[in-house]
Amino acid sequence: MENTTIIRIPVPSKILKGDWYGVVYAVDTTSDSQEQHDFIVEKSVGTIISNFDDNNHYTVSLREVKRELVFADERTRHYCTLIQFRVRDSY
Repeated sequence: MENTTIIRIPVPSKILKGDWYGVVYAVDTTSDSQEQHDFIVEKSVGTIISNFDDNNHYTVSLREVKRELVFADERTRHYCTLIQFRVRDSY
């Protein structure tokens, strides 16, 4: 069983504890293992970057800054990872 939710966190510096700013996404899964969750997160990062590139000017792109597993419950097989990006402008 696999269930995935990808959410962009609005105003992460105000909502999240710690040093989170810029463009932050949460990838939340119910999956068989943390390894499977990590694989889903990796695919999700690629999708997030691709969608950003497709919807923005060719001179800007997303670069991953930080990735952190913030919730892991093996009993319920529920995991959540935060990913922080910065927008890179080639000008």
